[in-house]
Amino acid sequence: MSKKWPLYFFLLIQLSGINAQKHDYNWVLGRSVGFGDLLNFNDYSLHISPINKTIPFYATNACISNATGNLAFSFNGIKVQNPLHQFMDGTDSFLLGNVPGFYTSSGAATNQGALTLPIVGDENKYRLFYWDNFPFNLAPDTPYTSPRHLYMAIIDMGLNGGKGKIIEKNILIISDTFANSGIDAVKHANGRDWWVIIPKMTSNRYHTLLVSPYGIDTAFVQVSGVWWPPFADLTTQSCFSNDGSKFIRFSDEIGLQVFDFDRCSGLFYNANLVPFEFNEGYFCGASISSNSRFAYVTDTRTAWQYDLTASDIASTKNLIATYDGFKNPYECDFHIAQLAPDGKIYLNTWGGCKNLHVIEHPDRPGTACEFRQHGVSLFTYTEVGLPNMPNFRLGPMDGSKCDSLGIDNIPVAAFRHDSDSVTVEFTDLSWYEPATWIWDFGDGSTSTERYPTHTYQATGQYQVCLTVSNQYGTDTYCRMVLPGASATSEKNLEHIALFPNPSTEQLQISLPDGWYGSIQITLTNSSGQVIHYENMDAPNGLLTLALGSLSNGLYVCRVAAAGKSPRSAVFGVLR
Repeated sequence: MSKKWPLYFFLLIQLSGINAQKHDYNWVLGRSVGFGDLLNFNDYSLHISPINKTIPFYATNACISNATGNLAFSFNGIKVQNPLHQFMDGTDSFLLGNVPGFYTSSGAATNQGALTLPIVGDENKYRLFYWDNFPFNLAPDTPYTSPRHLYMAIIDMGLNGGKGKIIEKNILIISDTFANSGIDAVKHANGRDWWVIIPKMTSNRYHTLLVSPYGIDTAFVQVSGVWWPPFADLTTQSCFSNDGSKFIRFSDEIGLQVFDFDRCSGLFYNANLVPFEFNEGYFCGASISSNSRFAYVTDTRTAWQYDLTASDIASTKNLIATYDGFKNPYECDFHIAQLAPDGKIYLNTWGGCKNLHVIEHPDRPGTACEFRQHGVSLFTYTEVGLPNMPNFRLGPMDGSKCDSLGIDNIPVAAFRHDSDSVTVEFTDLSWYEPATWIWDFGDGSTSTERYPTHTYQATGQYQVCLTVSNQYGTDTYCRMVLPGASATSEKNLEHIALFPNPSTEQLQISLPDGWYGSIQITLTNSSGQVIHYENMDAPNGLLTLALGSLSNGLYVCRVAAAGKSPRSAVFGVLR
């Protein structure tokens, strides 16, 4: 028994970091110092809260939460914030080249310029990868900046009463000239370690690292795909598919570069260049749907979908959105994209906006994906970047030669729901390869579909449960559903933003730009009866309404102001 105990203990350590994996459940945004937005996905719906923060975010953004979904820290390429959005102990003296001089007031300007990963076996520790930025003369009289060194820091969130501390930093990993965008990562086929990919500037070379709980186990350079010319990598984006089988990199000057990826060896193969006709772009974004089928790319004023499973990917090019000219306060065009834990893809803008775009159903082909321009309202102005998040919920490749740690894909159940009536769409968000789905809609009805739509006979409160199973196990997730109230507030955000929705004690109302002064608020119940009326001042375009003794159910919030057309949105109360 004494000989078996160390192995058993080792497996417990490995499995302890594999289960919850909610490391991407909090996003910190905001271009300025002081005010910002916290986007939270802990119940698989988007909730947005205003925050007071210490650092601004521009292109570089690396946020991470602990395994259970509580924010750990955020990094803007220059400084690290703790969970209270204050400077973390040890955040000074990063080796950053000329980044602080140029970007202290805005945050670093490199897309995907940093990445943070948890250290399996120690729930408090994280690795932060970051690079510097130095002038680099590509040709005589041609100023160009390029990262020259990849560094690593170690952060321990168990110190300072949970506020964390940077215990090591400026650990040099690689010296080279790197592309100005593109640090990304994907799980190794063993389900524990990570492959980290860093493209080299003006080349078709890719630095590849294998990161285990013990450090950098492997480092090599691979050559694959087309050669990227000068400046083509300045404002681009790359990403892995959710299942880790594909890696894409997009520039409207180059096209869509698609690689197959071997999670055992870390090697690219079957490089495929999908041509792209230059439009009005230069500032590009790229993301892949949660089912790993559809790639989405943007070139500032247009957004396109490609089917990565097609034999001729180029023939599937599908225009899904053209910038509509909306400004808030600047052009809300298209730039960096990121798949979120709710299964939606969110996009930031190049011009700068108090809104994000959202692709509601990215697993669906063509315009059925429902691209909603400026569909999510923020409290503060944001620009360019979104948190650089890999898929933390990817398990091992069962049965592969690299499936060597005894980690099984025991499924974890999760779902979101969307409704504006008694008909509710349910979207499965479960991970670790579920094979079967059983839905209990709380009204006596069930379904075995993965993405069912269910119509309730009456409004009310229903507990919906999803049970997922595969050969390794079973898991059940339940949540309350109010048919008729949107599961999130996004459906109504082009009018007024209500959140959280459903609400409990307070309802926050974010008004459109220009709505200040005295605001008339009217609440009506599902029968159309007025149950509350008051005037409130909104000096900052934000109202907080106490819900008092309102019972569970659906309500309509209507706001009006002098010289403005009334706006309204549905919300639910659920206690």
